[in-house]
Amino acid sequence: MGQLELTAGRYRSLRLGAIAGDLTDLLAQAEANEVSYLAFADMLVEHERQTREAKRIDLYRRQAGSPTVKLVGVSAAVRI
Repeated sequence: MGQLELTAGRYRSLRLGAIAGDLTDLLAQAEANEVSYLAFADMLVEHERQTREAKRIDLYRRQAGSPTVKLVGVSAAVRI
């Protein structure tokens, strides 16, 4: 098992799935921008926070059961 897979597994074990899943892309972005260690750590945490917030909002929208509106001339129902 390579270092990348080991590190991603550690993030998963800490329930930081967004970081684990996107670790390769996040590392490439950090290397390309030559960010400091602190900036990289912040980038990881912010990525996880944004992903969780987006999932939470999506869950709340689905739980709210927003009404489905069928528009005339549109083949699929549209959620508003």
